[in-house]
Amino acid sequence: MNAMIWLLKIAAFMMLVGTCTADLLVIIAWLGYGLVEESWTKFPLWIVLVTALVSFLNFIISSFLIGVSKQVATSRGADKKDLPLDEKLSDTIDEGWGTSLVIGKFTLLIVSLCLVATVAVFFNDLKFLIGFHKGMELNAIARPKEAENWFRMSMQSAGADRIAIARFLLAGTLIRERKYAEAEAELQRTLTELDQKNEDHLALLVYLYSAMSNCYMFQNKLPEAELWTKKAIQVIEEHPQMYGLRLRLIGSYKQFLIPEPPPLAVAISGLNDIYILEKKPQSALSTYERILKVLEKQPHLAETDIFDELYRFEHQLSRLPIEQITSQKKSAIAASAELAIQKCKVKDAAHFEQDFALFEAQKQTKN
Repeated sequence: MNAMIWLLKIAAFMMLVGTCTADLLVIIAWLGYGLVEESWTKFPLWIVLVTALVSFLNFIISSFLIGVSKQVATSRGADKKDLPLDEKLSDTIDEGWGTSLVIGKFTLLIVSLCLVATVAVFFNDLKFLIGFHKGMELNAIARPKEAENWFRMSMQSAGADRIAIARFLLAGTLIRERKYAEAEAELQRTLTELDQKNEDHLALLVYLYSAMSNCYMFQNKLPEAELWTKKAIQVIEEHPQMYGLRLRLIGSYKQFLIPEPPPLAVAISGLNDIYILEKKPQSALSTYERILKVLEKQPHLAETDIFDELYRFEHQLSRLPIEQITSQKKSAIAASAELAIQKCKVKDAAHFEQDFALFEAQKQTKN
């Protein structure tokens, strides 16, 4: 009999603890959603309604179980066996209701204190994480001004191990807003703070150099842009097995926040954006030939890899008048065909040009 009483009490207690914990988590989710989305009314109403309904039912069931345990312990259940079912249920629930409320209040208090303590310990981590993800989300939908505010918030709580990436993200947003002087200052400060000898930071270093290049290119400071692009290329050339940057987010949990740098060929092609702006198609062709030499060293080169680079190069050339790029375009196609014949077992140049024409058509259809 004692075992039955304790089983009923334990079942009721677990239901009440689970219910109170779930209620608090929903409240925190609602508050967090309102903070991130800047509107508490957008939180799904059905979650609130389902949680409220389940909580109410759990309290009734828990009260019934506690009432039954009390009746079993005192043998009062026998006195009510002749009562109608609804009265027996009501009396049993009434007997356990007070105890359920007391357990619920204490559970809410204890769980609330635990959650507050957890948030206090990880407050800066959560603030950085919210600012990081919200800023990235707003940048993706072309709302850089709002993204800037979130990235600045993440900077306030970034900590020494994450300040570099916070500044980098802010600088990227400032470039989108055409605040080039502010962006340049943030990037320079990031380069000063970053441990450039740390291999874990090399990926971020590449992206910082590229961001500096973009910052100067958008200001039409093309020699400076070329210099920073070459720095990024040099890092990739010297560290071909580079990994992305993994950062601590919450506690000791880490996540890759900066992906691996682009392939060397893609990085080198960034020079051509500058040469085209400088109206130097011959320099762009020399860079493209350098890209082909990089591709030639790949152990498993596919014809589509050559197509990708040739398509990108032709797209870059198309920004200049056609009479200025005719010879460079022909030379690029000829050099690409030669590499495809050598490495990809393409029959001849005519077959390569035919395959490339189909590739271009597919690209244009997708776009």
